[in-house]
Amino acid sequence: MDISFGTLARPPVKGRFAPVFWEPLQGSLERITVIIAIVPDVQSTQYLSPGAHVVLPAKRLRAMFGASRAESAAGILREVESFMTKRLIAGLPLEEMDAPFSGFIVGEPRTVRGFSIDQMISAAVHMVSAMGAPDEIIEDTTALAGRLTPTTREFLQKVQSAFVGDDKGRRERFSKSVVDQETQTDVTLDYAYQKWLVQFASLPATPKQANNMSREAESKLLELISVRQFIEAKTHPILMINMQSLSLADPEAKKLARQVGDRFFRLAKLHDIEPVAVNDKDQAVRKLESYV
Repeated sequence: MDISFGTLARPPVKGRFAPVFWEPLQGSLERITVIIAIVPDVQSTQYLSPGAHVVLPAKRLRAMFGASRAESAAGILREVESFMTKRLIAGLPLEEMDAPFSGFIVGEPRTVRGFSIDQMISAAVHMVSAMGAPDEIIEDTTALAGRLTPTTREFLQKVQSAFVGDDKGRRERFSKSVVDQETQTDVTLDYAYQKWLVQFASLPATPKQANNMSREAESKLLELISVRQFIEAKTHPILMINMQSLSLADPEAKKLARQVGDRFFRLAKLHDIEPVAVNDKDQAVRKLESYV
């Protein structure tokens, strides 16, 4: 009896990655996979941010090197991860990728597929490392699976709680769905009241956050532009930016936050959207209360 299995669907999420090997004791020829550098494929149905990711968890490093050496090793890996991520975001092909320190070797690029970004990243890690832990990478790279990054979501929840209180009318202004009747395009705004259309974004504290938060802000700006086009009434679109990262003690984190913030301001002004900086939830609440 012939059994027909039909046509099996190919996983729609596609990316390319290269393993990065490390030889901790140079000349020993003992290499371990410590990082994967991954970029999206143009044929993928879901967008994946290009970047490099450490695959060895801290507890594995401690088991391999001991507590004191593990901390030093983790610092080196973070430096390599940051260096490679910046170059990938700038458009450097995987084939031209290198490391800032000796002892690191970039392997041949490979193709990986999955039915979701999570599955694709997990497959990439397990293809090259028996000791790798994909969970932390998945959390970072899929932070935008929803509309908001975790930082912005937490900040917006605090603002909403403080602003709304027991006022049902104020509560209805948040997560406002706006539909274009002609195209049936549905856009959700963080806050909408009368002419005021407000989207929230946040400044990053780490290079990984910078990538996700930049995508978040760009998406919010695009939504404001779209809504402004299909609402006939006069509107006042605003990108409200959570600036809390500028209060960090780490000078490198503060520098990164300032650079990303400057870019958010330029992009907003370029599209006639008012950028509004707020340092905490209380400032954000006062701003919303002024939009009458």
